Amino acid sequence: MDAGKIVKRFAKSEFSIHLNELFDDMPDELESLLNEAHDRYLHLIDVTKGNFSGSTVVQDRANFPKMVKRGESGLPVFDGDDCVEFMAACYRIPELLCRMFVANDYNWIVASGCVSDPSEIDRNNQELMNHLKNTSALEEVIQFLIQRGLLNETGPAVSN
Repeated sequence: MDAGKIVKRFAKSEFSIHLNELFDDMPDELESLLNEAHDRYLHLIDVTKGNFSGSTVVQDRANFPKMVKRGESGLPVFDGDDCVEFMAACYRIPELLCRMFVANDYNWIVASGCVSDPSEIDRNNQELMNHLKNTSALEEVIQFLIQRGLLNETGPAVSN
């Protein structure tokens, strides 16, 4: 991936498609890291079990007690902002990159019919686009990728 390609994709109107393409093109190392961070959050809130030791989950719940929530039915509550915060804190991934990952995942959940209101995709994308206006956050993502050798630097990634 190159930095200019990322910025151009964000400027396109078919935002969901380009966001998904970005993650399809993602290096395996980064995809694995984001998936692991996301999965660990799902363990924290008790949506899934088995991929992390009990002691890891117990420690995560001690460190992030406000993130463990139950709905009126008693089922776990997934909170996108909590997921982003958890992923960034535990894995030292820039929050914007975590937010992009969570937004892409949510778009797929809505598209699959698990959320009854398809306009949620537009709302979700608009919320993410508001975060993408923060050029310093975007630069942080690009620097994170460059430092890990996952992005070729081709010049300024964001122009002011």
